[in-house]
Amino acid sequence: MRQVAFGLFAILLLAGPGSALAQEEEEKKPAAEEKKPDETPPPATPAPAATPTPAPAAGTPEPAAAAPAAPAGQSSQWADIVVVPRKQVIKARRWELAPLFGITVNDPMIRHYQFGGQINYYLTDVLWLGVEGAYLQPEREDRFYLTPQQYRRVPKANKYLWEAALDFGYVPAYGKFALFNKHIIHWEGIVTAGVGVTQSEVIPMDPSYEGFQSYAITPNFGAGLRVFLTKWLVAFAMIRDYVVLDKFEPCRDASVCPTQTAYPLKKDAQAHAESGFMNNLFFTVGVGFYLPPSFKYTSSR
Repeated sequence: MRQVAFGLFAILLLAGPGSALAQEEEEKKPAAEEKKPDETPPPATPAPAATPTPAPAAGTPEPAAAAPAAPAGQSSQWADIVVVPRKQVIKARRWELAPLFGITVNDPMIRHYQFGGQINYYLTDVLWLGVEGAYLQPEREDRFYLTPQQYRRVPKANKYLWEAALDFGYVPAYGKFALFNKHIIHWEGIVTAGVGVTQSEVIPMDPSYEGFQSYAITPNFGAGLRVFLTKWLVAFAMIRDYVVLDKFEPCRDASVCPTQTAYPLKKDAQAHAESGFMNNLFFTVGVGFYLPPSFKYTSSR
């Protein structure tokens, strides 16, 4: 019995593992077949054959390259914008007619109003030569009448009738600014110097004496600002100092100045007039008209 039992156990050991392995192989086969579907890929569509480009005939110019397309969001209306605009006005070899009005700001005794004008010729865009002339209207201020009462002294004073001068001008600075972020306004700084003549008239300290007139050499210096309104119209404002080498009234009454020689007669008083400098500081405004009204640029943009 012991030998029979041992034989059966050996048979079970040999048959068991084999059948288990065979069963596992049978279970794996359907799973592998399910993972590999039997699908055939569609055939690839052949690409169309490229059409050969014919060679250009001899002597035929090559076509121009196409312009690059504008970036997305950028309109073609900005293509002609210049970042730095040209000067609005070119003044070289043009004339300027400039009426002006001025008023003195430094004389507390007599105020003078200036009505006149200038004619300028521009040698270049920054240099010009010109002539000016003006009629002067004097006006006696309150201080002229109060000084004798307060200080018991009558001031020596002259009034000015007209002036004329030959002037030279220069533009040391130029610029522009945006007005309300809509308009570009061009401006320039100007300085002037010149020499001319002024007619003055003595105001007698004693009204019983007769006054006299004289002509005085008058250098002038000034600085100001010019603003361009159009290509032919400009507005300006200046401070100008007219240094008058004037003649003042000498002693006319011996009882008033006993230590000096008196000259009661007009011709004697004029011959012995006292010389001195007088500064007439004018604030001047005006407009200028350029002729010819148009101009051309001679340089490329």
